[in-house]
Amino acid sequence: MTTTKVCIASSRQGEIGKRCIEFANNNVPYSFEVINQERMDEADIFISLLYDKILSKEYIGGRGVCINFHPGLLPDYRGAGAYSWALINKEKETGITCHVIDHNIDSGPIIAVRRTLIHETDTAETLFDRCMDMIYDLFCETWRNLIVGSYLTQPNDGGHIYLRKDLQDAKDLTHIVKAFTFTGKESAYYYNKVGKKIYLDYEE
Repeated sequence: MTTTKVCIASSRQGEIGKRCIEFANNNVPYSFEVINQERMDEADIFISLLYDKILSKEYIGGRGVCINFHPGLLPDYRGAGAYSWALINKEKETGITCHVIDHNIDSGPIIAVRRTLIHETDTAETLFDRCMDMIYDLFCETWRNLIVGSYLTQPNDGGHIYLRKDLQDAKDLTHIVKAFTFTGKESAYYYNKVGKKIYLDYEE
């Protein structure tokens, strides 16, 4: 009987990849084999867990399926920095998405979505950490169905692509501080962890 090779790849924040690979190795169905990303060219099925390299059209087309666990809600938050943008956009919730990889950025059919509320004290880091645990749980829940092809999908239409450059540009708050610099008027501000209002002054 032919063995189906499943590659699980994770380049950034490798801890989530290690956790999922350990679970996969302990729960491999008969006639399947989990291989590492150094052997990804041998894979029949490719699963990305924050793998940060772009797969070629040839690679995607040469697999049975390629699947991604995306740190963000699709289709609205394609690309990078979904948790930062969710806070910037004052969203009430964020989450994770498992989807099929196609030739565009996070645009393949959606397999599963999990959501979490954004709390007043959340930062991009706390959202990221919470959603990594959600990715692990969803991976464990869907692992067997993903590799045997027992899942349904829904369209992944529209949405916005957030590029890394966009996130870098958003860090520069100079225009915000300047916009609220006016003698006798309240300056731009933020609230710190204990709820104190911290003013941002434009200085030479």
